[in-house]
Amino acid sequence: MSITLFGISTALGFLVSGYYLWLRARGENLPEDEVFDIYIVSAIWALAASRAVEIAIRFNEFGWNIIRWFSVFALPGLNGLAALLAFMGLVYLAGVKRQWEVWKTWDVFLPSLIFWQGIIFLFFSLPAAGIWILGFGVLVWIEREYRLWNWFKGHRSTVRTGLVSAVWLGLEVLGISWVALQTKGMVFSGVLSAVGILTMMILGYKRSGRVPESDINSLKHRLESRSKRR
Repeated sequence: MSITLFGISTALGFLVSGYYLWLRARGENLPEDEVFDIYIVSAIWALAASRAVEIAIRFNEFGWNIIRWFSVFALPGLNGLAALLAFMGLVYLAGVKRQWEVWKTWDVFLPSLIFWQGIIFLFFSLPAAGIWILGFGVLVWIEREYRLWNWFKGHRSTVRTGLVSAVWLGLEVLGISWVALQTKGMVFSGVLSAVGILTMMILGYKRSGRVPESDINSLKHRLESRSKRR
């Protein structure tokens, strides 16, 4: 039954998230057919990689019997982290091959990916699904608004891409942390969440046009002004 639900949710998530990806490609003036081809190919190879890693981890169950490797109903199992890393790597390579800006490419693809994950997990973990689906909404809002944020533009005349990808990382790790909480415990989950959020903040800051020295001096000036008022 779980395999059937997984198949239904995977197909549904792919169609819905793929439609949003198509809209994003149009908005960024990227070739829609190429973007969708990348999405399909990356998804297929990501599933293959996740199965291969799962077989390697549980090799004592699978052995050298190739038939058992492909027996997804008799011996189910996919490695989610392997699928995620494979998908990101393939999207990166596809973007480089076409000479697309790396951060722009990830900004376009990653919101659809997190939306797809959220739909899949609706049948298996509502809290994780909620984190990722709400996270998708946050990413959509950021994508529409961040070009108008002067604080992100900083000292640059134009806004750089990458904020969407940075926030995606934090939201992705939060969802993974919730899933890990069920098996790895609260300490591991808490540390993973903290690392993810910290990395998101550092990456988002580095992609902004802000200058650390200028921000530090500005903070010192504000603190000095407050101390004088007291």
